[in-house]
Amino acid sequence: MQRTISAMVGKGSVNHNSRKFKAENVNADRSHLNIDYCNENIKKVYHELFDEALGRYNAKQTRADRKIENYYEKIRSSKQEKPFHELILQIGDKENMSAESENGQLARQVLDEYYRGFQERNSQLRVFSAHLPMDEATPHLHIDFVPFTTGSKRGLDTRVSLKQALAAQGFKGGSRSETEWNQWVQSEKKQLAAVMERYGIKWERKGTHEKHLSVLDYKKQEREKEVEKLGGQIEQKQVELKDNKSLIVPLAVVLLSVISCLLSADIFTSFYGYLDRSEGMLTILGYWGLFAAGMTVTADDRRIKLSDFIVGIGAFEAIVGILQAIPATAKIVPNYFKEIFSGFSSGGMTYTKEYIATGFLCTPFALAAVLTVISAFALNGMLYDDKKARKIFYAISLALMTAADILACVVPAILGLGAVYVISLIIAAVKSGFAKDKKPFIVCLVAFIVAGGIFAGLFASNEFRLMDEKIIFHDSFDRLSITGTGRGDDTEQWIYPYLWDDGMYTAEQNLIWGTGPDNWGTIFESGAIIDRSYNEYIDLLQSRGLIIFALTIVFLIMTIVKMCKLVAGFMKDKNSWTGCAVSAAVLCYLIQAFFNISSVTSSPYFWIAAGLVWSFTAVKSSAKKKS
Repeated sequence: MQRTISAMVGKGSVNHNSRKFKAENVNADRSHLNIDYCNENIKKVYHELFDEALGRYNAKQTRADRKIENYYEKIRSSKQEKPFHELILQIGDKENMSAESENGQLARQVLDEYYRGFQERNSQLRVFSAHLPMDEATPHLHIDFVPFTTGSKRGLDTRVSLKQALAAQGFKGGSRSETEWNQWVQSEKKQLAAVMERYGIKWERKGTHEKHLSVLDYKKQEREKEVEKLGGQIEQKQVELKDNKSLIVPLAVVLLSVISCLLSADIFTSFYGYLDRSEGMLTILGYWGLFAAGMTVTADDRRIKLSDFIVGIGAFEAIVGILQAIPATAKIVPNYFKEIFSGFSSGGMTYTKEYIATGFLCTPFALAAVLTVISAFALNGMLYDDKKARKIFYAISLALMTAADILACVVPAILGLGAVYVISLIIAAVKSGFAKDKKPFIVCLVAFIVAGGIFAGLFASNEFRLMDEKIIFHDSFDRLSITGTGRGDDTEQWIYPYLWDDGMYTAEQNLIWGTGPDNWGTIFESGAIIDRSYNEYIDLLQSRGLIIFALTIVFLIMTIVKMCKLVAGFMKDKNSWTGCAVSAAVLCYLIQAFFNISSVTSSPYFWIAAGLVWSFTAVKSSAKKKS
């Protein structure tokens, strides 16, 4: 990939750059994607830079009319120097690096990394305003700075001077075309080109400076190109998936799952899934399809819109779950789980008096998995998104989901929710060490303390109890038509090790290819009374065998490595909060999965989140391949 570099002298409209004023070319729906590095009051910067020198200068003056009362106003009215200067840098143009395209997101990353070293390179240029707008046609970088020189023998010893400031940085003027400014701009272009190279973009030199298009209206002739552009975008997304060699691992998992299905005792069940659970080969293909779909969402504004949608779903499910857990409202709120088992009593256990949150997901275990994933989006969006309305919406949704998780009364709900809060708190604490803004850490800490305090209070007052065993046997009765739920002499053993032992026994009997996807015929030969191990990893091992299990673990490790890079990039502001959100969502789901099962009502959220993790590297991989 080759792209031009445009370097322009800006007019220095700080209000426009910071979006206090919005021009016609600004798309307000995308303004939340802008990066605002700094926006200091220039008068305060002048006080910081020149007050001491101004004091020394005035102290030497014997005539009152030669003293300078306000150095900023003096420079502002001067014909020799400007109060500040602005440099605008842009990669490519609106045709090949549109802000709404994947290439635009790539340009954003490049410009962001370039800016991080700007102030260090230019010690004599005091940056007071810097912005990277994404709400115009093409991503570009505005840098406003005050040039100053020290050790001057005339006037103030520290004063405003562009020529002397650049000279102090090694740029000596020569011919008319080789001014200090031109030399410096060319040097900065080379710095930008070096960053571009790391992202697979070569510098296409045209020898001209392209104009900064401040007002862009899409004319009729541009609309005629929409069909062609759409075709190019589709082709590009295909390349993203095709050129990513690491996708061979999930592809191998899918293909080998077919073999496991064909070798099962009941091919029909392995293909379609067991009873109404339907987690056979057909569903597995759907899961990987959702992963691929998530991987193609490479624009951050689309990730945020997707986050808005699923957080809305989480809030709705939470409200339903809360109403199901309140005796006064449980009678009128649909509860599939409770309706099936109403009136069932066996082995001294009665289910008619239990009020448990399930949402519209059939079981509290499915609700636990869904809310674990969605809570990660809600918490991170609440902490780091720039829009106040979204922060409020996410905060309310998080509170509802926290309440519903507690009312689910199962281990994976408490474990998943706790993991979301703890991991997000750790990330916020670490990030606060890199950023001046400590507010996200404080907010996350308060949310963690409130949620933890409520749970601890319920637990201490005996108002909270885990219902895992009762619910698990309750569910299995309907599915397997078991006549009793007792476990004989094993009742003192916690339910999960009991099930895990049984699952591992089945896995040992079908080590290489497993029993087949969702094919549980061989389980009954082991004397089991439950058709799932309530541990996704053991379920995977016993259903699809050691080879597929090992490849899936490799895939998860690859995903976790990508997650670590996303979080590291988020710490340095190289990507948005969505990278942190999807990483927390995937990791917390994997944690609660030790006590939960895969389900068609909950697992799709995990696979979409996993695809989103991979989406951050999809564009980069494609770009490197093309170049």
